[in-house]
Amino acid sequence: MKTIYANRAVAASAIGLGCAWGLMGLIDPTLGLGKEGMSGVDRLNCILMFPITMAPAVLALYFGIGLARNVTKRNIKGTVGMLAFFGAFPLVAGFSHFPLPERVVLGVALFIATGLMICVYTFASRTLMVKNGMSSDRLAQLVDKGVIAILAVELWLIMQPVMAMCVRRAEGLSHSREALWTAIGFAGSILVPWLFYRVSVRILGNTEAEPAPAADAAPPGASTSPPSAQRS
Repeated sequence: MKTIYANRAVAASAIGLGCAWGLMGLIDPTLGLGKEGMSGVDRLNCILMFPITMAPAVLALYFGIGLARNVTKRNIKGTVGMLAFFGAFPLVAGFSHFPLPERVVLGVALFIATGLMICVYTFASRTLMVKNGMSSDRLAQLVDKGVIAILAVELWLIMQPVMAMCVRRAEGLSHSREALWTAIGFAGSILVPWLFYRVSVRILGNTEAEPAPAADAAPPGASTSPPSAQRS
């Protein structure tokens, strides 16, 4: 009974947040298009951004209603994933008050919030699967390369201003040393996120399930000759 209530609570939360997000996505463009003096380019941008803005609401409603009607791994992962997506926004707002340079704090806030929400998503999805009598998915089945790519981009948002500050500190040195620091800063801002992505993908690859043995494979030591040959 507790599992049924948990499923309903997760589904209802996703549906409620999806409706709220969709309502805000409808109100903002409507008010924006109604403003006087709005240029044609701004109106076009507002119209083009509307499907992107509404996508989280549609996905939350789709998976939330799906989980309420049919408890499957796909619906569990989709619903919990959308809840994690919505939960990242207050975390980013909170982490944005870190005492860091303005150009760095956004990347740090995004990276930490995304990492925490991935942990919450993984734990909650596995817990719901087990509670519903399903086998728990491995990490590679829950977190794909696209999520790691998002984290790598957020890490690049951190590294780029950090390396730029290091390069600025090298100003005033000789021309050769300044060029060296500039090259190191440029390469570092790209190399660190790339290494993070490659190492993370390698770790995820090591968590994939090993292929199961064929059902018709003969056990070790068993005779593979036909019964007629054995009788003769």
